[in-house]
Amino acid sequence: MMNVDARQFGNHVIITLQGHFSLEDFETLDRLFASITAQGISSIALDMKGLASFHTAMVAPLLKLRNTLKSVGGKIGIASPRSDLMLILKIAKVDRDFDFPDSLDAYRAPAQTKNSVLEETGPKSSKPVLYQVPPEK
Repeated sequence: MMNVDARQFGNHVIITLQGHFSLEDFETLDRLFASITAQGISSIALDMKGLASFHTAMVAPLLKLRNTLKSVGGKIGIASPRSDLMLILKIAKVDRDFDFPDSLDAYRAPAQTKNSVLEETGPKSSKPVLYQVPPEK
């Protein structure tokens, strides 16, 4: 099972993935990505440093997110990508469509936090906003 932590920093969202990605996580990621992009967020970074295992099914929601963000002039960054993910992206010739930042600092730049349609789990403060994956409909 994979743990997902999504935090909004102004107009950027950093999604931290930890644990083992399984087929059950496919829909979780898809719902999360759809909820974030529905808010108008066009800059998303995935922190994969804590991702212990990967399944090729993860590529589909990544490509869907890439297409959505690309259509609105947005971008997706993948920090600490696993070598197996990099290989799949290169074989599919889509690796050029992603940014691979050395650091997530640019995504954490201070800015005003917007209200969200995602379920907020923490009190309002000047700290980053923490969100949960929306429930299934």
